[in-house]
Amino acid sequence: MATKSGETHPNGSEDMENVQRTWGEASSLLFSAVTKEGFKQILDSNQREELKRMRDFITVHGLAKLQEYMANEETRQRNTPLNIAVIGNAGVGKTTFINTIRGLLPTDEGAAVVDVEQATLVPTPFADPSSPNLIYWDLPGLGTPEYPIETYKEQISFHRYDFFLVLSCTRFTTSDAWLAIEAQKVEKPCFFART
Repeated sequence: MATKSGETHPNGSEDMENVQRTWGEASSLLFSAVTKEGFKQILDSNQREELKRMRDFITVHGLAKLQEYMANEETRQRNTPLNIAVIGNAGVGKTTFINTIRGLLPTDEGAAVVDVEQATLVPTPFADPSSPNLIYWDLPGLGTPEYPIETYKEQISFHRYDFFLVLSCTRFTTSDAWLAIEAQKVEKPCFFART
């Protein structure tokens, strides 16, 4: 179907460029909020672990080797992947969000497939083009016949992700609450965004 600009999009949705632009603005705000506020939870936890590792290293090797330790830690952290689960009910815009935050249109090479029906059938990783260790996981919609709530955590390997971004296109649902509770149980941060 043709958009107002005359470009045809394979998924039949109208005015995809406007949708992408709106998502881009929203994702910029979300990324800013996550970066400034949300990562604080992750950093606090990581800082405690880092301080313990430093104390243990100094106890064994002394202060003389601390600079070498710090250089190795910086390299390790730079090479450690951050797995972000983009999660929610089917059809809330998870795939579109992932494409947009990565700066891609659905027709671009490497973009996740966007469809009007559920397109994500298995958990699929998408690396950020500018930070390859930043990995967005496009997860199948919660509560579909293929992914019922009773087996969802096992099917998507819930433990794999460092934090959860729950997307919703309407009001907060019981499924959204369930996801937040489950994330809390495994001590992972959980953020909400309305699409």
